[in-house]
Amino acid sequence: MNFYKAAGGLILGTRLKRLSDRFLQEVGQIYQQLEIEFEPSWFPVFFLMREKGDLSMTDIASAMDVSHSAISQMISSLRKRELIQLVEDPQDARRKKVSLTHLGENLLQKVIPVWHSMQLAMPSLWESDSRRQAQFLDELGALEERLSQKVFSAKTLALVPEIDYELVRWDTSKPDAAFEAFKLESDGQFDDLPEGVEVWLTKYKGQVIGALAILPQSDQALHLWQVFVQIEYRRKGLATSMIKEALRTLDTVNNAELKVEDPQLPLIQLLIKAKVTFTVAPNK
Repeated sequence: MNFYKAAGGLILGTRLKRLSDRFLQEVGQIYQQLEIEFEPSWFPVFFLMREKGDLSMTDIASAMDVSHSAISQMISSLRKRELIQLVEDPQDARRKKVSLTHLGENLLQKVIPVWHSMQLAMPSLWESDSRRQAQFLDELGALEERLSQKVFSAKTLALVPEIDYELVRWDTSKPDAAFEAFKLESDGQFDDLPEGVEVWLTKYKGQVIGALAILPQSDQALHLWQVFVQIEYRRKGLATSMIKEALRTLDTVNNAELKVEDPQLPLIQLLIKAKVTFTVAPNK
């Protein structure tokens, strides 16, 4: 199983960082091949100063949407290399502006033609399809905007179960009053369970709020007999949790077949999330 495919969107941050590291490494190799002593991480500062002229560190931090301390560290490093200097703001002597030194200006003139060549070569990353490049950059901008609005964290926290539930495997040889009460609320979907069925219960404050029934079969396939969660506790990931726990406990192999009784679209979506390979069995 491909690790990155299995992790899906959960590993987005790692993949974006890996992509960034690889891209910057290749850019760095370009400068090395041309024997230009320029670090890829300096690009935003030099590009801004080329476009805007002398700027305050606050202006640079705002344009790059990074912290003032991060810019301060970068400017300090560039000052040590005598590429950057701080000069008085002609409109406010109390403020300092970042300005290129003579060495910095010379370096900028060396890298500008390289930037132009990079811009021309950039479509090669999308197989020379400029439309795909533009679409990717637009999507990247939209993603950055959504993340800045903390949409993802807010949505995730809203979906995290707010209940401290317990997931247990039911011993079918022993009566369970809470499960009997649950069966009435589930419209009797767990009545007349077949012999050998495995049942998992989700309990909250002593009450059963969800249940899952799986029937192991002689052909080593698993038959999903039934799954049900009380209406007020749905959309909290409980059904997915029961499916995963059942498969883990039964020590199911990755390619096991799970047959679905009386399939419904939401249930199939849960199985897909649980990375389960399944086939649909005919209705009773």
